[in-house]
Amino acid sequence: MVVCPSCRRENSDSARFCVSCGTALLLACVECGADVPVGATFCPACGAPVAVETKPSGEERKVVTVLFADLVGSTSRAERLDPEDVRDLLSPYFATVRAEIEQFGGIVEKFIGDAVMAVFGAPASHEDDPERAVRAAFAMRDAVGALNDDSDADLHLRIGVNTGEAVVSLGAIETGVGIVTGDVVNTGQRLEAAAPVDGILVGESTYRATAGAIEYREAGPVPAKGKSRPVPAWEALGTRESAGRPATPLVGRWQELSQLLDALVRVREERTPQLVSLVGVPGIGKTRLARELVTAVEAEPDTATWLRGRCLPYGDGVSFAALAEMARTQAGILATDSEEEAAAKLQAAVEALPGEADAGWLETHLRPLVGLAAEAPEAREDSFAAWRRFFEALAEARPLVLVFEDLHWADPAVLDFVDHLVDWASGVPLLVLCTARPELLERRPGWGGGKLNAITISLSPLSDEETSDLVESLLGQEPPPVVAEALLAQAAGNPLYAEEYARMLVERGLLVRDNGSWRLAQPDLPLPESVQGTIAARIDTLPADEKAVLQEAAVVGKVFWLGAVAAGAGLERDEAERLLHQLERKEFVRRERRSSIADEGQLSFRHVLVRDVAYGQLPRPRRAEAHARAAAWLESLGGDELAEQLAYHYECALELRRALGEETADLAGRAVEAFHQAGERALSVNAFEAARRFFEAELDLRPEDDPRRPYARLGLGKARGHAEGGGAAELEQAFEELQAAGDVETAAEVASSLGPLLWARGETEGAAEWLHRSGDLVADLPPSRTKAMVLGRLAGLHSVRDEADDAIRVAEAALELAGQLGAEDVRARALGALGNARTQNGDWKGFEDHALSVELATRLRSPEAIVNIINYAGSLIAYGDLAGAFELQEQGRKLSEELGEGRYAAWLHAERVSELHWTGRWDEALELADEVVAGSAEVAAYMEIPARLIRARIRFDRGASAEALADVEPALAQSLEIGEVQVVVPALALRARLRLEDDPAGAEADVASVLERIRGKEVWASYAWSDLGVVLAGLELPFPELNVSSRWIEAARAFATDRAAAAEIYAEIGSRPDEAFARLQAGTEAEVARARAFYREVGASRAASGSASARGS
Repeated sequence: MVVCPSCRRENSDSARFCVSCGTALLLACVECGADVPVGATFCPACGAPVAVETKPSGEERKVVTVLFADLVGSTSRAERLDPEDVRDLLSPYFATVRAEIEQFGGIVEKFIGDAVMAVFGAPASHEDDPERAVRAAFAMRDAVGALNDDSDADLHLRIGVNTGEAVVSLGAIETGVGIVTGDVVNTGQRLEAAAPVDGILVGESTYRATAGAIEYREAGPVPAKGKSRPVPAWEALGTRESAGRPATPLVGRWQELSQLLDALVRVREERTPQLVSLVGVPGIGKTRLARELVTAVEAEPDTATWLRGRCLPYGDGVSFAALAEMARTQAGILATDSEEEAAAKLQAAVEALPGEADAGWLETHLRPLVGLAAEAPEAREDSFAAWRRFFEALAEARPLVLVFEDLHWADPAVLDFVDHLVDWASGVPLLVLCTARPELLERRPGWGGGKLNAITISLSPLSDEETSDLVESLLGQEPPPVVAEALLAQAAGNPLYAEEYARMLVERGLLVRDNGSWRLAQPDLPLPESVQGTIAARIDTLPADEKAVLQEAAVVGKVFWLGAVAAGAGLERDEAERLLHQLERKEFVRRERRSSIADEGQLSFRHVLVRDVAYGQLPRPRRAEAHARAAAWLESLGGDELAEQLAYHYECALELRRALGEETADLAGRAVEAFHQAGERALSVNAFEAARRFFEAELDLRPEDDPRRPYARLGLGKARGHAEGGGAAELEQAFEELQAAGDVETAAEVASSLGPLLWARGETEGAAEWLHRSGDLVADLPPSRTKAMVLGRLAGLHSVRDEADDAIRVAEAALELAGQLGAEDVRARALGALGNARTQNGDWKGFEDHALSVELATRLRSPEAIVNIINYAGSLIAYGDLAGAFELQEQGRKLSEELGEGRYAAWLHAERVSELHWTGRWDEALELADEVVAGSAEVAAYMEIPARLIRARIRFDRGASAEALADVEPALAQSLEIGEVQVVVPALALRARLRLEDDPAGAEADVASVLERIRGKEVWASYAWSDLGVVLAGLELPFPELNVSSRWIEAARAFATDRAAAAEIYAEIGSRPDEAFARLQAGTEAEVARARAFYREVGASRAASGSASARGS
């Protein structure tokens, strides 16, 4: 027997892993790859010294599954019995439940009276710990029932099973006391107390992890003392016949499948054995490919047959389990068969083999394999020969495919037999397909090597395109970009991970619709239990030194450096490099070709989830120490390039120390400057959320009298402004402090930042005040970038306040200064203001300024590009080029998303209301208008006003006049508060149009007000000219004499005399509603028919049934 060094469980001599805790019992020699028993000092094959494996110690955070079981009515029974009788009754019970728990790889932590607590997943995790625990619960219940049948005992159990994170004391494994602590334990005990007699209740995480393998019914929530809400619970009813889920389409593996099918063809045609090994990390698609081969075999059952054997990492009798499964399947032996029935079936199967002369010899060697009593075992060579002959005989009758799944778990003897089978079988069509993780090659470096009839196929991750195809098939539709991006990042080409994440999104309702698009309900997706278990189990198979290095690398980040890991782990560089090379061979990490740090080897985790799980295993004290070490190493390098990484590690170290109640003063002094540098760098690359976090952290550490606080406050205000449209309070406070400190130039920068921020919120007077104040502050300052920026923003203020001449003058001054300083971002800002002002005056060459401003700012990846795009699109709309404007706005939406500009993203989203109306998608326009108006507290009045006006137009044309006016009035009131032509004139002009028939005098008054307001800036009335043209014609008023023109003005002028011509101009502009109305007014049969077709399309029954009335819009 071999004793496990971790949990002290006795295992069979042939066991490679402990059947209780999964600890490796045989190691691989680093020199020759031979199996080395635990405790050996030298390799028995080559004599190389064996590295001493230290026993696990300390603590780790792990996701574990706890099982609680308690006898029902035991207290009253014990009260009636003599203590010795109680002992005699319970001793078999204790032995039985312990055996069943250990059979499935659990550890009995303690017996309390007649209750038992067991843990699955400590000290080593397994990918199926929750399922093991539930299956152990079934086995315990059945075993207790068998005890009752064999005695006069009347024992009954209640069992609770719960999965969750816990702190595992690795040093307590040997004693079996105090192994795990955490809420998962308390909740498991509550579930057990609420379970029905002979029932099994499981918690939510256990249910989700096992629902594919176990049948459940919802049990209702369980009240739990000390918890804010009841605990959801499910009752386990039994195991499912097939734990597999419906197969997803095969994606990205056609080349590998072709290799498998070619191997099968070769086996058939050449009648020779072939070994094919599919090797890859968990979830990469090995089993899926094997299933495809089996499907191909089943499609032509007369040409081949197949047998499958799974290598199990736990349970009694795991030696040769895969071969036993194959033999039992071929003989048709069921688990429920008696020994006599099984023997008869085996005898019949052997006698049915073609041309087999020595059936008795074969049957003798097959009996122990299928679990039947047998004489003393012969030499292993004899058994191997008999089993080989059995498979050869099957292949003689029909080509045979043997599928060995999870060969990395196989007993060494199984590996020897597969080698023997492929080497010695001959003259028969036999394909041996093995699936295994890279750990197999660690155990047997020469696996398949030197054989002419062997190939190894290494499975690589899927490409992003292939992963996207897989996700689309899983969701049943193409996922929204935000979802696709998140899934691609989490899956990283692993099909299983993609499948589990997609299923989780659907099952847990983590997709929500917001602001016109899909988004995730939470920024960080939880890790599916199945994926977490798979990764944690693989990490826990690593030797202690490799695991420690992996965890240290995980603290550094997804990308890490050799020097950082060596310093953090306290290792010499050569030793750290050796261990990282081992991890690279096992496909945990990869070496990068280039490094961002000179003379430092750079590596990265092959999968970000491996990093997350490895990091999650560290308890908080170890995390805090490791982050502090990483920060110290980065700080020793100097320079600002890694400022954000340095700040991240200080942030984590401080947060963890605070949570632990530890002193932070020694870190705070170094961290505060790191936070400021990181915040400034994040701002420069438009990482606004990160910048906000760093500046907030800086302010938390700086004393109130620290002269650097205003600068941190300025950074925070900028970050909040870009990210969410907030930050005004921080900027105003920073301004006061900077003025008090005498820093006039920075104070001017703050004041000029407040202008656009308040303007976007509709606070136009406050914005103008701050911008003029910034201009006053820089007036007497020498040329500087701040002065140029202030002038650029002042030019923008003049342009939107309809002060075109002032805007041109100040913009030209800003351009001259920007040219002197080489400030391209300021130049882009000034060009945008200049383009706005020139187009206001009807000088359409201003489009050239707009185009150059957008080009410059986009190249610089500046948020200013979005402002310039919005203004450029506005000028195109004013001219009458809607298609060009829509294209620009879409460009702005994409750029807003890329740069994380929340305030402009909301603005451009709201702009789509007008686009949808003009292009004839009125139902969508109404839905979006409702959304914008409902969220008016979050968007500027600039956006609520046009949303209400569009909604009024659609309602009016659909016959809801009262509702239309109810929208126009508040929009007009808001616009009058703002006072700008671009918002007041459209509201007044639409009200005039809606009042034309019922209140012509009111309509005339509105038109007169509009014409007065736009005198000298007629072009800026934009699309309001379509309403003005209708009202002027309806009231038979003369069209005004104008010195400027636009397409809108041309169409409005034509409407008075040639409405068909007006319709053609509106068609060029791209306004389908105005085109349809002009055609309806043209009065010819053909024009009216075209108009009514449009109105029917958009559901405007009132307009469609109208004639030459000027009421329709």
